[in-house]
Order: sequence, then structure tokens, then C-alpha cells
Amino acid sequence: FGLPADAPTPAFDELVERYIVPEDRALVRRSARDVPPLGAHAEIEYRVRRADGQPATMVSRYACVDYDDDGEPRRMLGAVLDVTETRATTLRLRDALRRLRLEAEASRIGAWERDLVTDEGQWDPTMFTLLGHRPAERAPSRADTLAMVHPDDRATVAAAWQRMVDEQRPVEYEYRVVRPDGEVVHIITRGLVERDAQGQPLRALGTVIDVTALRRAERDRDDLTRRIELVAEAIGLGLWEYEPATGRSRWNDMMYALYGHSRDSMRDQLWLDCVHPDDVERARAAFEQTQRSAAPFELEFRVLRSDGEVRWRASRGRGDGGVRRVMGVNWDITDRVRMEQAALAAERTARDLLERMLLATSATGLGVWELDVGTGELRWDDQMYALFGCEPGRNPPVRMWAEAVHEEDQTQVSRLLRAAIDGGERFETEFRVNRCDGTVVWLAARAMMRDGPAGRVILGVNWDVTERRLAETALRAKQTAERASAAKSEFLSRMSHELRTPLNAIL
Repeated sequence: FGLPADAPTPAFDELVERYIVPEDRALVRRSARDVPPLGAHAEIEYRVRRADGQPATMVSRYACVDYDDDGEPRRMLGAVLDVTETRATTLRLRDALRRLRLEAEASRIGAWERDLVTDEGQWDPTMFTLLGHRPAERAPSRADTLAMVHPDDRATVAAAWQRMVDEQRPVEYEYRVVRPDGEVVHIITRGLVERDAQGQPLRALGTVIDVTALRRAERDRDDLTRRIELVAEAIGLGLWEYEPATGRSRWNDMMYALYGHSRDSMRDQLWLDCVHPDDVERARAAFEQTQRSAAPFELEFRVLRSDGEVRWRASRGRGDGGVRRVMGVNWDITDRVRMEQAALAAERTARDLLERMLLATSATGLGVWELDVGTGELRWDDQMYALFGCEPGRNPPVRMWAEAVHEEDQTQVSRLLRAAIDGGERFETEFRVNRCDGTVVWLAARAMMRDGPAGRVILGVNWDVTERRLAETALRAKQTAERASAAKSEFLSRMSHELRTPLNAIL
């Protein structure tokens, strides 16, 4: 109680009024009245303000050791234990658990585990939310969980699960899930299997992350710390926390690994020292804004590792109330960024190719068209409008196209087009078109059926063959005239011969 050893022992009432905090005085007074029975003891915990002004928490254990002839208690003996440090440790642990829970919410990670012997599973609430279900005490079975996966991805998930059981390492795979409301979400799962001493698999546990809202799951308080560290190791997630007031940072081991440093090599450096020079100002601005407003931030930047390698990192974080702490997660996105860069390069190549194709079709007078079989929508490029003698505008209806075909050719065109739609046959023909300017031209058409993500479409091209048709007509007329002239000459020759024979006899 902060008194010198030679001080007189205070009376009970003085002890209560002078040293016990007001909120606990009734508890201490009641303990003096509620004497435990013979052979038993009692225990209470209360707070005091010591004589030196320091607060403390005490635990008293006591028993009655002397009764009078009527059985009334006369004397109690007890012991007092200072548990201040123990209680402070408990509070610190509780605060650590709260920080981990905040980090789990900020990272948007759902956690799961499954007993590989009984198939019983557990999901945290975030896992249910990510998949669009109400939280429940038990997780769905493996079969029910697989049924939530998009049909095209079920084989991938099944193979990844088997690989996770067979291989003694974390396995990561990506797939789609169809939520009950019909929404399709993209999920990245990373998991591992715990084994017994003989190496037999006991249970699988891991995390799910959606690519837009990474969330770390809340766990049961008894194993929250162990699970989160296991998850962080499994998916390569770096956890960090920063206190603006003191400038103190706390990183887990994965954060040091992401930056290519150890705790010793980072001792004299700031994390901004590792950021690529071209990204450091952007990273600093985002981090400082979060310190001022506690607004969540999401940032992607490059880092220069200690070995000189340039890697891409993503960082998400937010501040708590009053911006006493800023906390968040970092993870490696190098492979994803490189894939995106490769996709952009491929898109530029495809766009250049398309531009060259359009230039070629324009130069050769080739018109391109597309017919959606399901909706009947017809799409033309500018050259198609030129072939039909019309001004470019909105997509023409199929009726306009059909009516532009010469009436003598409509039956043939309709029959071939229907055969292409119904039987997948190649559409290939030549027909006349009544142009919008009143002239009639011959067009050739080639097309084929294609099944696309939006349904069945016919892709085709048209080009003007009027000059060839006129040339062929002229050639046929010439050949006809030549054959007629030859027949006439042959007829006159034969008639002359037939007439000359009897005339000779007459002469």
C-alpha cells in the first residue's frame, strides 16, 4: 500500500476510505461481512491508490481461523497479492487483439478452415459476406462450396484443392464465384494443409481475397493472433502500423521481406527510402493525407530492393479515430503489373493491326458487316454505306438491307443466308443492289458464322463486282455474235454446195 515498513497498521475503515478506490469500497466492506465457512476461503480483487500516489490492483485471499463458543467468527487471516503488472499485460494483449482485428478489417481478407477427416468447416463472417451469404455457425460442406464456383472454373478449383493436399506448401489459385444475387466476383484463394507427426493431412486453412476489396477476416479471440500470422505468411502479406505522434513503426517479418531488407538493415532507413525515385512523392503524399484525415488509401508503387531488383507493391491502409495510428497491409503485385503491361502491349498491337486492316479494306473497296443472329442487329462500316450509295449513319435495319437487294436476286440471297444461319454453311454469292442514288450495281458477298460471348453472329464482307459482271456480259455477247456469224457462214457454204450439184446437172 505504499507505506513504510515501520508505519502503524491502519484500521479497516481507514484502509477502505483512504486507499481503496471509491468504486470498489462496497466490495471490500462486503467481504468483511460475508465470512467464508470453516475450512473454506474467499477471494476478491480490488483497486487501490497507494500512499505514494501510484495506482495498483490487489487480490486478497482470506479465511476465518477463530470462532467463539456460539460459532460466531472472531478472527480472519489473509494474504494480499499485487497483480498490477498482470492486469496491465492483459490490457496490452487485449489492445493487440483489437489492432489485429482492425488490420483484418482493413485488408478485407476472409478466412476459412476445414477438417480433412470429418469435412467440418468454419468460415469467419467476412468469408460469408464476400460470397454473399449470411454468417452461420458452420460453413457449407466442400460439395456445397464447390457449387458456388462458376461452372467454367470448378475443375480449376478441384485441381488446386488436390494439389494443396498433396504438396507441403501454400497453393494459390484464382476463380470466379456466382453469388446468390447473380453477381460474379473474382476470388484469389491461398491455402495450406496442417499435418500430423506422420505427415498425414489433418486440416486445411487459408484465406480468400477479392481483387477490389482485400479484407482480413476476424477470428476467434483465443487463436486470432496465431491465425493472422499464419495467413500473412501463407499469402505473402506484410502488416504495418505507424504512430504519427512518436514516429514509431511496427512491421511484421513479411514487410521486411517485401522490401528486401532485414530488421537490422532497415534500422537506419525509412520505408520511403526504398520506394522508387519516380514514385516516392506520390507515396509520400498519400501517406501524409491519411495521417491528417484518417481516410483510407490504396496505392501501387515500385520499390528498390536491397539487391537492386525493382518490384511492384500495393499498399492499403487507414487511420483509427483521431489518427493515433495508421495501419495497413502491403503485398507484391509484380506479376500482375507485368501481365497488365503485356496485355496493354498486345492491345496496342491489335489496334495497330485493326487500323491497317481498315485502311486496306478502304483502299480495296471492301465493306465489312456483322449480323447478330439473336437480336437481328446489323452493323456496317463506312465502306458498306459507300457500296450501297448511302450516307453513313446509325446501324441499318436488316429490312433496309434486304429491300436493297434486287427483286430478282432476293430469293437466292435469303435462301443462302438462312442456310448459313441454320446449318453453319458458308455464305457466298453475288447479287444486284438498288443503290440509294438509283443506280444498280453488282456486289459479291462472303460470310461465315461465329459463336461469340454475346451469342451467334455472322461476319461478312462485300465488294463491287459491277465492272467484272459487265465485262463478262460483253464477252458473252461477243462470243454469241461470233458463234452466230460462224453458223451463218457454215449454212451458206452448205446451201451453196447443195444448190451447185443439181445446177451442174441441169447445165
